[in-house]
Amino acid sequence: VQPDVVIPSIYGLEKTEANEPFALAPDTTAAYKYFKPMKPLALAGLQQKSTDRITQAPKFKEGKRLVQMAAGFQGAGKMSLKWEEAEKEIKAIAPGIDEKFFQQPTTVYRVRNNTADLGFAFTTSNEFNSFWLKRLSGDMYVEEAFQILNDFIQLK
Repeated sequence: VQPDVVIPSIYGLEKTEANEPFALAPDTTAAYKYFKPMKPLALAGLQQKSTDRITQAPKFKEGKRLVQMAAGFQGAGKMSLKWEEAEKEIKAIAPGIDEKFFQQPTTVYRVRNNTADLGFAFTTSNEFNSFWLKRLSGDMYVEEAFQILNDFIQLK
């Protein structure tokens, strides 16, 4: 499936499962004889708006910078599998990395539990629930997907 709007990976990886040598072939379905497709949507504008936002978004800019730094580090040799040592090596190579920068909550929308979930005990007292609400509110990909959906709604 080719997406209508592509959000680039901050890791610079364009490799997908479909490109793997032993990927499963897609299923085929018999055509529906009475199918009447809708008129095609003008999706070029959606991609352009998304690209413009991504090139200006501080989180995507910083992510791209870190990927470029990591690309130079990949050929530098061995890296320790002990987290404390690996973290020291990373900080020595890329000073100024602030993990909290990527966790800043979005101002575009508010993440919260839906009304049905509020009746469950785990949503109000569980730190796991709070952790995920916080992570979703700071996720740059969720924010961009939300923006794309808003742009799509405005097309109508």
